[in-house]
Amino acid sequence: MNCRAEETAKSCRAEVSQLCSHANPETPHGTPVMRTYKRKGIYINNRTVMGMIWLFLIMVGGRGCGKTFTTQNYLLRRFRKSGRPCIWLRLKEPSCRKLLANNARGFFDTKLFDKWKLYDRKIEVKGNSIYIDDKEFCRIAAISTFYSDKGLAGMNSQRSVNSAAAKSAITKLAKKYDTIVCDEFNMERSEKRTFDVTYAFVNQLETICRFDTDRRIILLGNTLEEASDILAECFGFIPDNPGIYKLKNKKAVIWSIEDSKEYQEARAASIAGMLAPEESTFTNETQTDRDLLTTKPIGKQTQIIRFAGNKYFVLCGDVVTCQKPSDTTSIPTIAMRPYIAGYPYYKDRVKNVIEAAQQRRLKFDKLITLKLFYKEIKLLQGG
Repeated sequence: MNCRAEETAKSCRAEVSQLCSHANPETPHGTPVMRTYKRKGIYINNRTVMGMIWLFLIMVGGRGCGKTFTTQNYLLRRFRKSGRPCIWLRLKEPSCRKLLANNARGFFDTKLFDKWKLYDRKIEVKGNSIYIDDKEFCRIAAISTFYSDKGLAGMNSQRSVNSAAAKSAITKLAKKYDTIVCDEFNMERSEKRTFDVTYAFVNQLETICRFDTDRRIILLGNTLEEASDILAECFGFIPDNPGIYKLKNKKAVIWSIEDSKEYQEARAASIAGMLAPEESTFTNETQTDRDLLTTKPIGKQTQIIRFAGNKYFVLCGDVVTCQKPSDTTSIPTIAMRPYIAGYPYYKDRVKNVIEAAQQRRLKFDKLITLKLFYKEIKLLQGG
């Protein structure tokens, strides 16, 4: 019995060490991968992650692997059982209008029409919502226009309601949209950055949810050379290796989808695969520039580069960090934008910082720091 118990303990330790080897050591929010997932066939199966307990589910994978299809299939199955609608978010309004065009024929995948016999159902668009057989199935909204979507949350406040029946009705209305999907949450490389994606996303969730956390929020995106703004800033985690990660303090599960052999073969034979075989949107292989990362000991804090009141980076020599400024010593601050309260703005200093970043003279302590810093630089220049 002792030998058998010792063998079991050894196998458990070996399995844990194997899972830990896939974890990203550069993020404080990440825990070891819960499990490795070997994908079979061209398209994914999301039952593994859908059965987990989470507030946020982030699925990141190559274009055409089935992220949108499996999510819409989940929503249709759920709608058939409970009849409760969902919210489908896109980054900008033009993409939302395309989904609603022609009575939402462009929203559903063709295979879903066959599987759920949607051709025989009454599908129509009323306002910004898609209705199936006169029941609301999905509301389409853009995160860039969160300031005009104040009606999405329903009536979340119950302070002035005395009737128990009225309170029950208001609670039901507030939780009407209990599943939220943000599709294509990555900003494409060729897209012009006209707004702060993270700020708009967080405010849109606030508009929808208010204080209610009894939701399921699903984010779908392609893996790009530049990490997603939302992943880097909200979750502080960039999955370097394929696998299923769980961030306990964020109540999030991140699934970095591995390309299967069948998917790689199908992608190589496609038109896009022949023209641009190395693009990460198709291969799900993140090409990260690590030349600017340093492993040397970080020196004394010399300057603070401040992009906003609560967005700043601390410069230690030529190394940019996300450290907190020292409370004991006074450190000079470079205001990267005008009108930041308490900090004067000098164009020549801002120009020097931008040139140092463009000429790759700055080093970074972590990958997350690099991604967030260059995101602010690009947002500053509107590119």
